[in-house]
Amino acid sequence: MANDVQNRSKNMVLGALVADAATMGLHWIYDQDHIRKRVPEAPEFTAPQAENYEGVPAYFAHPNRVPGQQSQYGEQLIVMQRALAQNNGAFDLQTYIKAFCAHFGYGGTYVGYIDHATRGSLDNFAKAEEDKLAQTRGAVDVQMPAIAKLPGLIPALWAQKISGDAFDATVDDAIRATSDHEEARAYGRICAHMMAAALYADDMTTIIEAGCNVAEGEPLDRLNQALAMTDQDTNAATKHFGLACDLSYGVPSVTHNMATTPSFRDAIRNNIYAGGDNCGRAMLLGAVMGALYGVGGDNGIPPEWIDRLAVTDLYFS
Repeated sequence: MANDVQNRSKNMVLGALVADAATMGLHWIYDQDHIRKRVPEAPEFTAPQAENYEGVPAYFAHPNRVPGQQSQYGEQLIVMQRALAQNNGAFDLQTYIKAFCAHFGYGGTYVGYIDHATRGSLDNFAKAEEDKLAQTRGAVDVQMPAIAKLPGLIPALWAQKISGDAFDATVDDAIRATSDHEEARAYGRICAHMMAAALYADDMTTIIEAGCNVAEGEPLDRLNQALAMTDQDTNAATKHFGLACDLSYGVPSVTHNMATTPSFRDAIRNNIYAGGDNCGRAMLLGAVMGALYGVGGDNGIPPEWIDRLAVTDLYFS
C-alpha cells in the first residue's frame, strides 16, 4: 500500500503538470466551437499562437511560452514543490511564501502572465514586510489559482500522516496564503479531499464522494448539479456552470468531466475543448486522473506527454 501511495503521489504531481502544459496553448478562449475548428483533433501541446485568439472572446496570456511549459497555474505547483523540498518534505507557510515571492515577485525566476490572485498576494506580502506585520494574507480572490498548489501539498500531508482537523487547517492556510476568501477555502477543502481520496481509492465515485462529503451550501448544490448532468458532454456542463476562472465554475466542470471520462487523455482533451479557464481546471483534473489511473495503458497519463514537460526540477514527497 505504501509503495502504491508513493506512486500515486508522484502521478498526482505529474498529472497536474502534464494537464496544464498540454492545455496552455489554448488557454482562455471562450468559444468552444472555435477551438474545435482551429484544432479539430489532438489539441494537446498546441503552440500558443495569436491567430487562434482572433475574432472570438479570448485573452492571449502566454505569447512567449512554448509547448511543454506551464501556465501560471503549473508554475504555482512548481513553487509548492520547491518549498517542500526546502523543508524536508513538510509544509511550512513562511517557507512557501518566500518561495512564492522568489519565483513570481519582482526580479523572480518566472517570466510570464501574473494573474489577479498572484499580483494581489505579492502586493500584500510586500506591505506586510514593509509594515513589519506578523501575519500576511493573500489576495481576496475566489478563482482557480487558489487550488493550483494542492497537487503538491496533499501528497506531502499524506506522507507526514497529517489528517483530520490538522489536514483541513493546513489546507486552509495554504489556500489563504494566496486567496483569502471563505469561498476559496470551501472549494479548496473539496478539492483537497478529492485529491486525498485519489491517493488510495479504487474508483472515481469514491473520490468524488470524498469531496461532496465536506461540501455544503451552494458548493454542494453545484456538485450535485454536475453529477446530475452525466447524460451531457463536458462542453455542455462547462457552459452551464461558466467558462471563466471562478472556483464555483471550474470545480463542478471538473467533477462532471471526472465522472464521465475514464481516461486521462480523453479527459484532458475534453477540458481543452471546453474552453475558458481550462488551465485552471486542468490542475484538479490532471491531479486526480493521474493519481487514479497512473501512467500508460488505456487510461493513464500518456508517457509521451510526460516527455513533453519542460520543467526538470521536480520534487516528489
